[in-house]
Amino acid sequence: MPSGSPRVLCRAVRYLRDPQPGMIEAYLTDATGFEWQIVDKAVMFAEWREFMPGAPLLPMDVTLACTILEDEGEDRVRIFLPDVSDRVYVVRRELIVAQAG
Repeated sequence: MPSGSPRVLCRAVRYLRDPQPGMIEAYLTDATGFEWQIVDKAVMFAEWREFMPGAPLLPMDVTLACTILEDEGEDRVRIFLPDVSDRVYVVRRELIVAQAG
């Protein structure tokens, strides 16, 4: 497991203008391969500065803060996205990265 504040890797796919500007649509792929849609403010993603005008076009890999709840074995972990959802996700361990603290 990486050291530092854990983050989970997602894929940002587009900018949203509605219901308000500055929103990003991203997808988190769970351990079964299901893609969960996550819509949140750009600043919730560690890479939010890359969403500013003149930034690279989407899609791009992004990360969200997560809390690791439990090691599920078989290279899977149970996580919670405290700033995004009350849902618990089981993801492949390789999707967990660390942000330098």
